[in-house]
Amino acid sequence: MNMTPPDAVPASAASAPSLAASMAIPFKPVTATEPGGTGLTAASLICLAALAAALYVLRRWGLRGARPLGAARVVEVVESTRLADRMRVSVVRYRDQELLVAHSDHVATVLARSDERPPAEPRP
Repeated sequence: MNMTPPDAVPASAASAPSLAASMAIPFKPVTATEPGGTGLTAASLICLAALAAALYVLRRWGLRGARPLGAARVVEVVESTRLADRMRVSVVRYRDQELLVAHSDHVATVLARSDERPPAEPRP
């Protein structure tokens, strides 16, 4: 009868630890579909580039123009013209009025008001 347990190491392997230490550990080659492969690296770089582009756009333009879908604009600049280096005249539509506004860096003045709206011109 054999009384050795199934997980016991044979005597020949236990007596030769230098043989096991000198053998190289075989590594499986990494393919493009496995984690750590070039496919995952390329996908990560694409995601990082898209994230960087989104952050740039948000910092550059921000969410200033964001409003709920379907919400009507309350204030709209119809036309604007520069008069001097820091002086502009603008036609601003606010609700049912059009205002002629002169403005500079620190001052805005309403020059004229119009309650009637001209017919809408088709935009190209």
